[in-house]
This record gives sequence, structure tokens and C-alpha cells, in this order.
Amino acid sequence: MSFYACLIFAVISLCLGGTAGCLLCMAGARLCKKAFLKARISAVCLLLTAAVIAGAAGFVFIKDLTLQLEYLCSDLPFFAAIFAAGLLSAVFWKVFIPLFLVIYIVLASFTGVSLYSKFGVLPDSVSVTLNKNFVEAGNAVFFVDSPAEKSLVVEVYTLPSKLLLPLPRVWYGVIGTVGCGYIDDGSNIRLASGFSGEEALPAFESPEKEAALKKQQEKYLEHVLKNRQNLLIPLPEGELLPSVFTLKFRRKGEKLSCRLVKNL
Repeated sequence: MSFYACLIFAVISLCLGGTAGCLLCMAGARLCKKAFLKARISAVCLLLTAAVIAGAAGFVFIKDLTLQLEYLCSDLPFFAAIFAAGLLSAVFWKVFIPLFLVIYIVLASFTGVSLYSKFGVLPDSVSVTLNKNFVEAGNAVFFVDSPAEKSLVVEVYTLPSKLLLPLPRVWYGVIGTVGCGYIDDGSNIRLASGFSGEEALPAFESPEKEAALKKQQEKYLEHVLKNRQNLLIPLPEGELLPSVFTLKFRRKGEKLSCRLVKNL
């Protein structure tokens, strides 16, 4: 399921859950002949309006709506949990609204700190210099016999669509070079013959007392960064060395495109 589809379905589920919670409280109050908060009527109207707007946005922003609805059916437990969160927040709003907000903020902060610790600030461009025996990309140097018939390897990670956090959806970095004849079959490109570059993402460095926490952080990141792919950017041939280029990145939702431009 795409992130935008998951976000829209989650908003609809949350709003419908909140609506159900408000209606349940109003019905219970009627049966017990007790007064209920008049604000619940306004809340029902606002939540239903938000659900309708989200549904309309789905028709605009979700291209393969039929396929995404099939994914929705297979992920019903996830959206049922969001529906339940909306219901509980409406019924016991003094308890669950602050609780869910704290959990969401803590999760978003922890994930953001972990990702930026690994990748740093995501660049919009990286300077690439071709030399006779090495390729320099940003602060990294990759040694090669020759830059001819070589491709830069950009490692790209996409966050899970269900991780509905206000963070970039794609995380990336230039990790090395490989022969142009390399065929990406999903295996670890770092183990391919002809690969020159980083062995792995930078590991955490911490004293022993923080080792347990860092280990859990690594396990969490392994799950968050499980969707990985490699973009291969062929290096120009026939250039006078050294040559300087700029590798430009363009992010659009969950997609990343790269373009190598020669500096004048």
C-alpha cells in the first residue's frame, strides 16, 4: 500500500471511530436520561466532514484506487486499531487524547533522531569528482581501477507506509561504485564483485552502559529500513580527468530520482 493511500484510509478510520464514540456517548446518555456534552454534536459534524474530505482526496491522489482498496482489506487489523483509537479518544477524551499524542510525539522523535543519526541531513545534491584511480562523492572516496564503465550506487530506503510520521519517506546516500554490467537481483550489492565503497551504514558508537538501548534502536531501524533498493547512475565516459559533476536528487513522495550534471 502506498503511503498516501494508507494516510487517507487512516484519517477516515480515525474520524469514523471518533464519530462512533461520540454517537455512542450520546445514545448512552439518552438511554440513561442524562445530559451529554453539546460539543459532541459539533464534533460529529466536524469528524464526518473530515472523513468526507479525506475520501474525496483519495479519489484525487490515489491513482490505483481499486488496488489500494484490496490492500485495505488485507490490512483491516491495522485500520481497525486506528478506528478503536478514535473511538476511545472520543469516549474517554480526557485520558486517551493526551496519551495517544504523547505516544505519537515520542515515536516520531525517536524515529527522527535515529534516522538522522544514521543518514545525517539528506542532501539535494552531491559533488562528484572523477579521477584516474578513484571517484569522490561528497566526503566519500571510492577507489577504482578506472572510472570507465562504472556506475555510482545510491542506496535508497523507503519507510513503511504504515509508519505515519512527519518524516521524509525516502532516505538515501551514495555508498560506492559498481560495474555497469551489474544486475540488481535484490541481494546485498556490497557483496558483489567489482563493488567499491562503504561496507555498511555507519554504526552507532556508544559506551557499554548505552549498548542495550542502542541495540534496540538498531533492531527498530532494521524494521523501519527494510525496504531497500539501489539506484545505479552510470558515470560518463571519454571525459578528461579529473572531471567534476554534480549528482542532483529529486524527491517526490516515496520516489527518488537522480541526475548527474557536469559542472561548467
